[in-house]
Amino acid sequence: MLIHTVVQGDTVFSIARKYSVSPIKIIENNGLIYPDHLIPGQKLLILTPTRTYIVRGGDTVSKICRRFGIKKNTLLSNNPSLHGRQQLHAGTELVIHYDAPLYSAAALNGYVYNCTSADRFYTLLPYLTYVTFSSVEKSMHQWIEEASKEGKIPLLRIHWKDLFFECGDKWENFEVKVTNAKELGFRGFALTSPYRGISCEDAGAFVFEIKKKLLGMDMLLFQELETEESAYYLDVADGIVALYEKCHKKEVPSFLEGEQKTLEAFAGKIEAGKAFLELSSFGYDSEKCLTMDQIFKIGIKYGAEIYNDEEKLVSYLDYTHYKNGEKKPLRIYFESLENIKAKLELMHELGFMGATVDVGRVPISYIMMLYNTFARVENPYTGFFGV
Repeated sequence: MLIHTVVQGDTVFSIARKYSVSPIKIIENNGLIYPDHLIPGQKLLILTPTRTYIVRGGDTVSKICRRFGIKKNTLLSNNPSLHGRQQLHAGTELVIHYDAPLYSAAALNGYVYNCTSADRFYTLLPYLTYVTFSSVEKSMHQWIEEASKEGKIPLLRIHWKDLFFECGDKWENFEVKVTNAKELGFRGFALTSPYRGISCEDAGAFVFEIKKKLLGMDMLLFQELETEESAYYLDVADGIVALYEKCHKKEVPSFLEGEQKTLEAFAGKIEAGKAFLELSSFGYDSEKCLTMDQIFKIGIKYGAEIYNDEEKLVSYLDYTHYKNGEKKPLRIYFESLENIKAKLELMHELGFMGATVDVGRVPISYIMMLYNTFARVENPYTGFFGV
């Protein structure tokens, strides 16, 4: 696994020749929307397969998996161009194996929002251990069912403040909510961070009561938390979603002063084996947050170059935005692939359970890097749900 920094004159084909890999696989593993328009300074993940296979007429995913003794999820996740589906075309080159991962298993928790496309959902489903849905919209019911059918653990995200005021001491309201969620196929809840208008004691008592109710109904409890907030009640949670966005800060810190110090301190306050580290899908300028796709579109549109700060492990690009006839210089900061790699190494050192991503927006290169660093966790709670 290598990271290539694009220089002026690079093309996907010249990079592929340099590393003796397929140009198609570079495009797939990096989710390149505009492969003919690489930006100087752009980072690309280079993965070298140890075994490939060319699809023949009559082949199916099941046949290929039996032939090579691999699981369906392994074949689908080694080949993101399949988009999690099992339709094959003769002549397609499939990756059967990459090098064995460096570390033991890590789980992946993926957040699905109303704006998440079906294509993105099915593409990432093979990689996921947990699927956290932001709502119970009718359009998501099939996805909840699909996630369960594929052995994933569906969770329902609920807002802390809404739940606190809706239930309070009326726990029969909460029990109805849990029953309804179970009927839809959910096997737990993911609570957003507590709102700031509640005391630590009240928050702790409330979460403890939630956990008691869920435990009696065979449901899991995940808790989201900013890593710089207090972690006074997290011992009752089954999973902790650790949120940290360094590029959103007014002064972007170095990796040492940012992720390393913050996450080491956070790990000392919690049971690290329950923690899922967020892999951010966004970059930020002084006005807004942008997805990686939006950032690269801006870079192509304005002919910008991407610069890389090796100490902070962040990338940035400068462009001039025109608004109401006035021009305003802007700088977009976003995490480099080296930063994601360093985060994964730190995740291993601290003994975290895994990572959390936004299914609709995360760069596929982050996922491919994750699972070329760690083996997969299929179901960490086997037996908990009678499976």
